[in-house]
Amino acid sequence: MLTSDKESFPVTTDGLFGGKLIYEEDPVKAAELIIDRIKKKRAALGLT
Repeated sequence: MLTSDKESFPVTTDGLFGGKLIYEEDPVKAAELIIDRIKKKRAALGLT
């Protein structure tokens, strides 16, 4: 069930597929979260 309630929306597929589903109403904040995640993954691979 999809809902706008952030408390009841802890969906992540990290363990299954290595991806992550985020829910953020603010598109700028969503973009920042995505960029931060990409930077962390690149750093872990030594691709800074």
